[in-house]
Amino acid sequence: MQIDSSNITTIDLTLPTADAQTSSSNDDKTLKVLCVPATSAPVERVFSQSGLLIRPHRSRLSKDMLSKLTFVKCNLALLN
Repeated sequence: MQIDSSNITTIDLTLPTADAQTSSSNDDKTLKVLCVPATSAPVERVFSQSGLLIRPHRSRLSKDMLSKLTFVKCNLALLN
């Protein structure tokens, strides 16, 4: 069996280097979003933020609203 290599396309997955002439903020944001954390510390921070949001005076806070508030609070830094 032979493989026809004329139909195979390649994808360039190289990361931008520090000495690149042009660097857009989209590249930086993409790296922040797509990089895999080496530890579980970011997950622990998310649980911590959820714990700070859910308090006795917010007893009627639904799971859905808690999830949305946690998402916004933890990802606010990506918008800046």
